[in-house]
Amino acid sequence: MKTILLPTDFSDNAKNAAKYAFSIFSDEEAYRFVLVNSFEMPYSTSEVMVSVTDIIEQDSRKGIEKQLNELRGKLKNPDSKVEGISTQGEAVSEIEKVAKKQAADFIVMGTKGSSGLMEVFVGSVTSAVIKRAIAPVLAIPESAEYKIPKNIVFAADYGSLKDVSKLTALKEIALKFGATITLLNVMKKGETTDADEAIEGLKLNAFFQGVSLEFAFLENDDIEAGINEYISNNAVDMLAMVERKVSFFDRLFHKSVTKQVANHVKLPLLVLHDF
Repeated sequence: MKTILLPTDFSDNAKNAAKYAFSIFSDEEAYRFVLVNSFEMPYSTSEVMVSVTDIIEQDSRKGIEKQLNELRGKLKNPDSKVEGISTQGEAVSEIEKVAKKQAADFIVMGTKGSSGLMEVFVGSVTSAVIKRAIAPVLAIPESAEYKIPKNIVFAADYGSLKDVSKLTALKEIALKFGATITLLNVMKKGETTDADEAIEGLKLNAFFQGVSLEFAFLENDDIEAGINEYISNNAVDMLAMVERKVSFFDRLFHKSVTKQVANHVKLPLLVLHDF
């Protein structure tokens, strides 16, 4: 039984992400959904702060129980189950800790803002979880509505993957829904695919055997703008990327937050890890 971790702060945004998770992981297969809320204690030795701490902890537990009651009615498979965890500590560290302890197969969490690529990742809890979690992270923009993912774009830079099996989650989703995966490579103008990149493309082609696979190449000196351009001109239901700690992800997202793109991505975004 796969475990789906659902971090929550009880906001509409977090609830929408949980709703999406219940939609995409709700079928004949049974799943274990784990709702987790973290709370931090105010630093003080006074009795007043001790009282406030008790209230914060109680609110967390009450919030978990309330959301659990809402979610239990959405379980379609009688063998699936939903559980709740209230934990003390900094959000990112606690999510990482719980994900490891619960052996999470996916972490599904919401993102705020206008949901452009920059807003999704820069300065958010989701960003930090993505950079530290081992499990695949499915980031759901607050305005996203569930839609069967029939067309998935995998924004690949064709850099050498340390372990191609890290893409298993993407392959499973594609097979589950009979989706087509488009391997998108955004190249700078004038660049051409070299032999090493061609070999990596063949490796990916072999790994995704059984999946409807397409290749797309697009010239744009700005990778983010290139991805947006492709998404704007094509029917896309989900975007997938690889986080390697360095290189592609860093080049893509370590930009000025003020640099906005014309078309904001409002798609579920699956981030896989190659470390």
